[in-house]
Amino acid sequence: MTRKSIAILTASHLLVVAAGVLLARQAAPAGDAAVAENVLKHPDRGSPSGGAYLNGKTSSSRPPKEWHGSEFTRAWKAVKTAGLTTEDRVRTQRDLLKKWAEVDLASAIEAALGEEWDGDDHDYYNNVGPFLDVFADALAKNPQESWEMIRGRQFGLGTGMLRNVWIQSVGMKDPVFLATKAGDVSWRDKERLISSCLEGVAEQTDTSVRAKVFETLKSLPDEVVSLDELKNFLPVDGPSDPGAIKDEILRLQATDPRMAKLQAMMLGEALASKTTDEINTAIQDLPKNLQADVAWSVLQGMSKDTGKVLPLMDMLVDGGAWDRVESQETTYRIQQLVREGNAAEVAQWATTMPVRKETSELFYRSVDTYLRDNPDTAREWIAGIEDSAWRDRAYMEYSQQSLNAHKDPAASRWALNQVSDSKLKAQAEGWRAQWEAKNPGK
Repeated sequence: MTRKSIAILTASHLLVVAAGVLLARQAAPAGDAAVAENVLKHPDRGSPSGGAYLNGKTSSSRPPKEWHGSEFTRAWKAVKTAGLTTEDRVRTQRDLLKKWAEVDLASAIEAALGEEWDGDDHDYYNNVGPFLDVFADALAKNPQESWEMIRGRQFGLGTGMLRNVWIQSVGMKDPVFLATKAGDVSWRDKERLISSCLEGVAEQTDTSVRAKVFETLKSLPDEVVSLDELKNFLPVDGPSDPGAIKDEILRLQATDPRMAKLQAMMLGEALASKTTDEINTAIQDLPKNLQADVAWSVLQGMSKDTGKVLPLMDMLVDGGAWDRVESQETTYRIQQLVREGNAAEVAQWATTMPVRKETSELFYRSVDTYLRDNPDTAREWIAGIEDSAWRDRAYMEYSQQSLNAHKDPAASRWALNQVSDSKLKAQAEGWRAQWEAKNPGK
């Protein structure tokens, strides 16, 4: 059978919904076209090729927007038995669902979720399947009503996918409303929500929308919306000059410490390209904790200027920013500095930190390379560490490097014999025992 373009020229129930799609289709068996045309003209019937017809009267020629729910249901069933190719069936169903959603959104969603999705339809397949994104406009049209419907979880396992569509569509149309729901979603959905708000703000020509989203998110606690997330919505007409930002920090520090912290982060971004001396001059009037916030922001914004890492780390320590000190990003920056040939300098710096649980892991990661690469000279260096707590930990790490890097149990035993704190020594002996269990006879 030859292939040809489908030309469906009549305008009856489902034909109104799908004609544009089917007219665009360039290749399908003529038999399929005939079946499709018959079903589209008579959505209350099944496929003539199967000889089956659904009960009920043949529908009138009213346009789909005047249909009742039962007519959409019959049309939905008819399309599935029309003998269409997967591509044309999915496109037809998508158009039908859009019209159905205007009349009965919940029923349309249930129909979409009840469909067996075809894995070979690559055009529409994404993380919400081939159908759910067609409800974007309907969900965004009445966001509170649709939110309550989704929040009620009446769609079972499909609710999560539908919530993704809701977040994306409402964010583009009304990011201010979406922002009000940031405290009502999971942390995974919250990340999507913030991202959708950002996209929506970018699409708005009304500059006040950004300010409204900012004020809405600002009212939520830090555990719901972090300052890192909030800073993306700062009004564009805010201060940008380092001096003006510092004045804003000083103005806010007594009345709104959270916003003062946010402005300190912005000051750090403004100072990221400055030298250490210039940074110190710019922030010397700020309290130590806000200096630490500036330092953290500079550290995050740095690319290759690793020479500022240790001075910035000192600011974090002086400001008591212990969560930052023990973060993986801080460890990465320190190890990056070590890889550039500064192992001895970093190791020496580590001994100046206060001994705290938040600094212990960073200490080990700051000295491990130096101890590994300099096993002989490192013995004298460790002995010269003034703080006994760091000296003991240096011996513990020396033992680890002797075992893991050099396979030298004798050097490890020497180091462990130097540890003066009984609890730390017991911990290190446990590490050695684990190594011995994995390396029997060594």
